[in-house]
Amino acid sequence: MSETLSPSEEAAVRVDRKYFWSLVAGMFAATFSGLLVIGHLKSIGLSYGISPHTAGLAVGVFAIGNSLGRLIWGAAYDRFGRLCLPAALLLQAVVVGFLPLFRVEGLFLIASFAIGVLFGSAFVLYASDLASRCGSKALGYVYPFVFLAYGASGIAGPLCGGLLFDTFGNYIASCAVASLLSIGGVAVFVALNNEELLEDVRGFLRLDPEND
Repeated sequence: MSETLSPSEEAAVRVDRKYFWSLVAGMFAATFSGLLVIGHLKSIGLSYGISPHTAGLAVGVFAIGNSLGRLIWGAAYDRFGRLCLPAALLLQAVVVGFLPLFRVEGLFLIASFAIGVLFGSAFVLYASDLASRCGSKALGYVYPFVFLAYGASGIAGPLCGGLLFDTFGNYIASCAVASLLSIGGVAVFVALNNEELLEDVRGFLRLDPEND
């Protein structure tokens, strides 16, 4: 007689352990960078000569980007699938890494909006991919554990940004660490999902693996 599994156990069985940890790593990296920036965004602007009015406005612009980002990346996932997850992290690494160079007020606002859009991606892409790959039941029972990475980054991101500013007297190191962590998230996600991502790339490019 086979053992009857609870709904949560059935959902967990369907989620590969490597895949689960790739989602955790990606969620942590994506939200760490966004929370580090939003926790210090006004101070970052002021430290590089942005006016107090524009530096404060950047926080609101970030929030607008965060809201719109969920719609944008949801539509992107419907079109491109799993490839959106490493793509969003790579874009985030670039924009956050170069944030200290955006010392013109207009560019600073654009960068703030872009980081908000990329931060918003985390709350759409990982849930969408989990549901797509493992089913809606897995989303309900497993995604809360993935989302714990957001809680961890909520503590680590702003704290790391502040400590690095206190150490170096500027936000260059803070943004560099956030950027490198995003790249690390890409590396982990790709390493743990390389076969699936390769299939997605082939499908996107309409390549036949038998003819490679």
